[in-house]
Amino acid sequence: MALKGWDSSFSVNIPNLDNDHKKMVDMIGQLHQAMSQGKSKDLLNPLINELANYTVSHFSAEEKYLSEKNHPDLAVQKTQHQVFLGKINEFKANVQNGQTAVAIQLLPFLNQWFLGHIMKMDMNYKL
Repeated sequence: MALKGWDSSFSVNIPNLDNDHKKMVDMIGQLHQAMSQGKSKDLLNPLINELANYTVSHFSAEEKYLSEKNHPDLAVQKTQHQVFLGKINEFKANVQNGQTAVAIQLLPFLNQWFLGHIMKMDMNYKL
């Protein structure tokens, strides 16, 4: 299943976390559009920086929420978040080293993360 845009089925019914997830969908869409127009080189550096900042902020908010609720998935979430951040930092380093082909790997990675992690793990805390 390819991610086409925000859909109400993605909602966890927690407004601030849904807004974060919408932002990720928007970034994925921006990357897809830039790639389809042959402009991914122009977008890649600012997008990967925004994505790195977004994930740190979002994961912090999500982990805080799960901690406050004593949610049993907190430890697994933290582990998966660290793996994701490591991969994003790897992509970021590659972009900073001039490897613009990173977009070809980044887009499916983000799509898979959203559909895999958010649509499975995050749905466990849906209200």
